[in-house]
Amino acid sequence: MEKKDKTIYRTEAEGAVTVVGIDLGTTNTLISLYDETTGRASCIENSTGSCLTPSVIRFDEKKSENGTEYYYVVGKEARESADIYPDRTAMLFKRQMGRTRDFKKIYGTSYSPQMLSAMVLKSVLRDAEEELGAPVTHAVVTVPADFDDAGRKATLEAARAAGLEERNVDIIDEPAASLFDCERLLNLEGKTVLVFDLGGGTLDLMAAEITEDSINEAANRGDVHLGGSDWDYALGCHILNTYLKGKEFNTEDRQKFWLSVEQLKRNLSSLKEADMYVHTKAGEEKIHITREEFENVTQHLLKRVKSVLEDLMTDLYEKGIGSVDEVLLVGGAARMPQIRTLLAEFFPYSRMGSGDADRAVANGAAIYGWIKYNGQKPGSRNTDKLYEVRKMFTPRVLNRISSRSYGLAALIGDDGEEKIYHFILKGDGVPVSVTKELYTAYSNQRIVNIRIYETTLFERYVDPDEKWLLGTCTLSIDKDLPEHSPILIRFTIREDGRLQVEAKEKKGGNRIQVELESRALLNEEAVEREKRRLDKLVML
Repeated sequence: MEKKDKTIYRTEAEGAVTVVGIDLGTTNTLISLYDETTGRASCIENSTGSCLTPSVIRFDEKKSENGTEYYYVVGKEARESADIYPDRTAMLFKRQMGRTRDFKKIYGTSYSPQMLSAMVLKSVLRDAEEELGAPVTHAVVTVPADFDDAGRKATLEAARAAGLEERNVDIIDEPAASLFDCERLLNLEGKTVLVFDLGGGTLDLMAAEITEDSINEAANRGDVHLGGSDWDYALGCHILNTYLKGKEFNTEDRQKFWLSVEQLKRNLSSLKEADMYVHTKAGEEKIHITREEFENVTQHLLKRVKSVLEDLMTDLYEKGIGSVDEVLLVGGAARMPQIRTLLAEFFPYSRMGSGDADRAVANGAAIYGWIKYNGQKPGSRNTDKLYEVRKMFTPRVLNRISSRSYGLAALIGDDGEEKIYHFILKGDGVPVSVTKELYTAYSNQRIVNIRIYETTLFERYVDPDEKWLLGTCTLSIDKDLPEHSPILIRFTIREDGRLQVEAKEKKGGNRIQVELESRALLNEEAVEREKRRLDKLVML
């Protein structure tokens, strides 16, 4: 399918840069650009004529007299052949961002989630550059609001491996990005809004209070392992175990089966019953499924959604927010009637609306990127400095909150009981920097081992648990100090949600800026190595 005629994007402000918004999704990725002349952001189509690029990669090899050449395919073709070539296909790797460094080994080479995400980013960036006829240098990449520090850093590593400079890349939470698109379409001023974002692989909830010149995050919750693909899997397993038990498939028919299940789920969003046709080795089978049956076999997933909603409402009540004026539906899976029914039960008096459920995150990221890089000086809160955008909408400043609590292990009280002492609490406004004065445990202490924790708890002091350990660092002391000598520790959460920790021995001035090591993250050298590896691979 040929692409439509090229859209002409204009950036009229002197010195303005071209910045794209990228919704780096678990199942699909989209890239958008803001156009000043229209006051709108729009998605850029890929080579198949679609805005949706499946976040799926298939690797292939080609042998010749000069050796073996490896290449990869991103998108629809890779998705449609995933069951045919499972050993050399990678998908759903976003769920492991910041959790592991080795996602899958293909042709004897191990690939990290960052490397695979970088391949997807390179693919959509190439689409954008072909559309624009110029290189893309600046980007805003979206992440789930529930992503931890490691997931955010891993996303930036992927962007760098894809060829973008770190100083020219920002990250923004997916539901927050969608508001920059929706606020232009809907009159949200003075309202408390809940963004309900259920994509292919993640659930993201964010409540925000909208003023004339700002979007103020109030609470966020989510589940990075819950999305539309889980509904597909539950429905497919039900059909296999109920209607096709004992039936055998060849490889191509099994692949077609799962694609048909996905389409059946979509059909049941608008129809109360629907048919699908399945090819098995015994012949063609007709399967009839009702919406009620589909909803029954996915009740366990809806319960998980309900649990996240309950947690979010508890957070809002603790902040004195008892109601929501507007519920915005984002993400393709949010179209399912069972989701709308559940939300109506939670918010019976709230207006429920949606913009473009599939494109809102990418379009909003593009708008936010234009404001950040072209219309507003970094760190400025003065909206008078924003360029006028044809008076189509008033750009709003985003005031973010931390999605995690951050602290360290310390001996608390006269008994010296070890606790996690949270410097920054979940829900605190960011950027934020907090400095606390702690003390050495004994005289002439030479080393202070600092264990950094990241939790989802709101209490200032909590019992340590290794599952929350983010990393460790060491402060060396080269002078004899008495017991209880002061040590200054500073925790900083940047605007993009990333953590920075600094420590200083107050008397001698010994200082460290902590770079937390993680088995899932890459150091500078590793990122460059991944970039070189990626440059050697051929992308079709």
